[in-house]
Amino acid sequence: MLRLIAYGGLTAALVACGNFAPVFGFIGLILSPLPLAILGCNENRNRAGIAELIAEALLLLLVSPYMALYFFVGYAPVAGMICALKDLQKAHSLTAGENILAIFTVSIIAKLILMSVFWYLTGHNSMFPDAPQLEVILNEVYREQPALLEALQMTLYLFPNMIPLLVIVYCGIEAFLNYSLCVRLTRKRNFFPEIPNFLTWRFPNSILFALLFALIMGFFTDFRVWEEGAMFAFNLQLLLNVFVFLQGLSFLLWLITVRFKFGRLAKIFACLALVFPITWLFVIMAGMGDIMSDFREKFANRS
Repeated sequence: MLRLIAYGGLTAALVACGNFAPVFGFIGLILSPLPLAILGCNENRNRAGIAELIAEALLLLLVSPYMALYFFVGYAPVAGMICALKDLQKAHSLTAGENILAIFTVSIIAKLILMSVFWYLTGHNSMFPDAPQLEVILNEVYREQPALLEALQMTLYLFPNMIPLLVIVYCGIEAFLNYSLCVRLTRKRNFFPEIPNFLTWRFPNSILFALLFALIMGFFTDFRVWEEGAMFAFNLQLLLNVFVFLQGLSFLLWLITVRFKFGRLAKIFACLALVFPITWLFVIMAGMGDIMSDFREKFANRS
């Protein structure tokens, strides 16, 4: 019983972080399904369910009924899916990508239900701050960089149209982090296949055709004439750019560590590429080139 209380308490603490700690709260909230998932994999789903009830009771008593409902609707299903995949893994031998896709699907359904429920209850988007809140944060963080602040403020006007993309990216990050950490923390028991090394990641060439379709659609649509079509094209472009960016980053890190043997520079470059927007276009161009030409295979054949 003490074990269940410990896992339930840790889950409640991670969820509560989202209410009290603005930066670390995001990380805590996104990882809140992890303790229940690990408990369900190591023992069984019934004990994970009891730990969830303990977490819900703690949130209800110590935080608020809204946070208890928030976790129950939006995050508990992710833990349940990871536990279910442990049993499915034995029967179907799923790959890491298929497992992450299943978790992502459950996560995005749960988040859509969560947003609908809280919009009905409160009249506000429960997952993302409003544009005025973001503007205050940007002014505080980038006040000494006026050029970057101006560019970000221009992007802020598009924020309401980016909600679908943000939900997809958020659910993707949630699925990836919870699965990868669950694999690491249960590695000795070998429940799930490992995620392939990031340096070997590649996406299909069809991404470029989809990106071309989105660009053409965006060119011929206008928010004033066909708002839904313009939003679809805009979000599709941004989403596909995320995949191209990941492949570009994977290729450039491979180039630094494998081709040129500068492994120590890889982490520095990755941090620079993620933090400074000025590098994003360069990384996306590298990703497009690698999708079209598979530079890694060409370099390997030459050597």
